[in-house]
Amino acid sequence: MVQQKQIANGVEKASAELASDVVRIRYNLAEDWSGDVAVFFPAVLKDSATKRPSCAPWLGAFRT
Repeated sequence: MVQQKQIANGVEKASAELASDVVRIRYNLAEDWSGDVAVFFPAVLKDSATKRPSCAPWLGAFRT
């Protein structure tokens, strides 16, 4: 099992790399639809990020 410190470090790194498009990224551990433990990454995107055509392919992943 991945340690929460590793997840937190990864989220911090991803937040820094995506700073031009993302306001914040968090994570939480919870059960998925099958009852397995999963890591969920809720993210808040900047308005400008949602209007660029280049972002369209991955925006759907945030909506699911």
